[in-house]
Amino acid sequence: MAGPLQIFPMTFADLDEVMRIEEVSFPRPWTRNHFEGELKNPMAFMFVGKVPQGETYVLVSYMVFWRVHDEVHVLDIAVHPDYRRQGIGRAMMNFAMANMKEMGASSVYLEVRKSNVAAQELYKDLGFNVIGERKGYYENGENAIVMAMEFVKRW
Repeated sequence: MAGPLQIFPMTFADLDEVMRIEEVSFPRPWTRNHFEGELKNPMAFMFVGKVPQGETYVLVSYMVFWRVHDEVHVLDIAVHPDYRRQGIGRAMMNFAMANMKEMGASSVYLEVRKSNVAAQELYKDLGFNVIGERKGYYENGENAIVMAMEFVKRW
């Protein structure tokens, strides 16, 4: 990693950099309008990961999740290709899961491409379990693996 990852709430000012990562990460990327809508959505929680570079920070990752009552759904997470395999995705997920627990979430769900074995392994390592498969979920007809994790509540 270039330097210690810092995680901040996403802002409208981050969108140019977020869009660059989104467009190189997904065959059917979200639009800028989609991100703008989520920034206005009270159910959405959006974060960016930045690493120091000289006197400034470079945005290298982001994530979006929704909280609905006590459930959380991870909608989008990406790391710039130049920064992958450096623990940034794991750090973003750990940060988000800590926030989810603080919010009182009891479970978190996500979908991941069946072909994205690296992401599936990361999620399994973080405590997620495969709970199903959505046939033809993605634009190219690829199936999605549905994964979930239950948070243990300590009273």
